[in-house]
Amino acid sequence: MVNGCCGLSHYSEGDKDRSEFLIRGLKEKFRGRRVVSLSSNCTAHMREMGLQVEDFSEFALNELKDEKINLTVTLHDPCHANLLGINKTTRRVIERLGINVREMDEPSFECGAGGGYFIYHPEIADRVMEIKAEKVKKSGVNLVVSTNPACSIALAFKGFRPIHLADLLSIETHELR
Repeated sequence: MVNGCCGLSHYSEGDKDRSEFLIRGLKEKFRGRRVVSLSSNCTAHMREMGLQVEDFSEFALNELKDEKINLTVTLHDPCHANLLGINKTTRRVIERLGINVREMDEPSFECGAGGGYFIYHPEIADRVMEIKAEKVKKSGVNLVVSTNPACSIALAFKGFRPIHLADLLSIETHELR
C-alpha cells in the first residue's frame, strides 16, 4: 500500500511548489502500481497533475458484486471531482446497488469547506454551508453520500450524517438507520 498527500490542499492555498514536490514523490511511488484513491477531489487533482489513479467509485463499479442495499440517501457532488465527471461513476455505483436517492437542489453546489477556505474565511464559508444545508434539508434525507473528506466535515458540522461510498459497501445498513 502506498500512501501520501497529493498536494491538493497546498495547491489550493497557493503553495504550488510544495504541491508539485508531493506529486513528483507520488509519481515515483505509484510507478507500475494500481492506485485507488478514496478522496474524489484528490483523484481529480492527481489526474490533472498527470498521475494515473483510479477513483474508489471506479474501482467499486468494476469490483461490485450484485448486492442491493435498502437505503435512502442524498448525494453531494464534490466540486473538483464534479468538474472531471467523477461524480457520474459514484452515481452509477449507487444506482447499481439499488440505493434510493432523493436529489437535493444543485448537488454540486459548494459545501463551504473549499479546502482550507473555511479556516481562513469562516464567515463566508459558514454562509455557503448554510445555503448547502438548506439544499440538503429540502431533500428530506439526513444521510449524505460524500466522497471528499473536507466536504464530509462541512456536512457533519451542519448536523448531517455524511457517509463515503466505501462505508456503504462495508457496513450493515441497519447501522445507518
